Amino acid sequence: MWLVNVYIPEGTCAKVQKLFGKLRSTIPINEWKILCILGDFNINIKNESFESQLLKSLCKQMGLNINIPDLPTRKGATLDYLITGSEIRSEGNQVVPSPSDHQAIGWILNIKPLKPAKSIRIPNREFADDLMHYLISSSKVTNSKSFLEQLSKVRSKNPRMIMKTLKPRRDRNLNLLNKLLSIDNFSHVSSIINHHWTKFWQNTEEIRYSNDSQHAYRRFKNILKYHLFQKRDGGIIHSILKENGVITDDQDEIEKLLLKTMEEIQIDNKWGWIEKKPFLRLERINQEDMENLLRTLATNKAIAFDATSDILFKATKIFDLEE
Repeated sequence: MWLVNVYIPEGTCAKVQKLFGKLRSTIPINEWKILCILGDFNINIKNESFESQLLKSLCKQMGLNINIPDLPTRKGATLDYLITGSEIRSEGNQVVPSPSDHQAIGWILNIKPLKPAKSIRIPNREFADDLMHYLISSSKVTNSKSFLEQLSKVRSKNPRMIMKTLKPRRDRNLNLLNKLLSIDNFSHVSSIINHHWTKFWQNTEEIRYSNDSQHAYRRFKNILKYHLFQKRDGGIIHSILKENGVITDDQDEIEKLLLKTMEEIQIDNKWGWIEKKPFLRLERINQEDMENLLRTLATNKAIAFDATSDILFKATKIFDLEE
């Protein structure tokens, strides 16, 4: 963990900026989770001021939590507190007298060890594409059988090339953090924060229905957690409309009605979509249709774990399907 002992005389905004500027430049982003800052900030965290607002905003941008002691630490003001990353949690504190004019604080912390980021193994597209080009142009490949034989030989000689390892990136948007660290007029902290998020969400709405819509929905997922809203898997039904038009919220009655409905769906003939039909048997596809199907496959997407890619289907040379 990173343990930072802080003393900020006179608790000004400029000194808060300087502190967080050092934290940002010294500690790697992926280790902000195990950051522990404590000491005398000389900023009353319970009062609304430019200094407390700036401090709270900078902590939020770095994913840090401000832990406030149960009692004031100096003449009714709370000037001493604890700021921690997400892997360090306060489970209690005790404010006791000390030789100085500030009270001392004993913190009980629960510290989780920072686990190394898990690497991800995915098929190596570059190797698969190169291998397909090689096999298609090879004089040793004359039919489907020789293609599979050569493919097997190359794979056995290059087992480490088939898959590649991706290290997950720990990205964090530092735009607002940088703005807060660079401002000169600290009375504009609120307006800067509001302007930043107003512009951010306006841009999100603009790209939501454009070719860059994936960026908008990634923001919704990361910030708003919209994908968890009314999540169906394992959801609990709190009320149900009965056949007589009355809504009931009695959990026992709801469970009985749901069970009855499930039984009816399985055995009652009134559900028209439950109908037993023979499995559809399609006619055997001919050579021309198969070639058209292969040519229209999505490009730059299809890749398998056996080191083959869709370049095989885009080649002008198509093997005889009868072989």
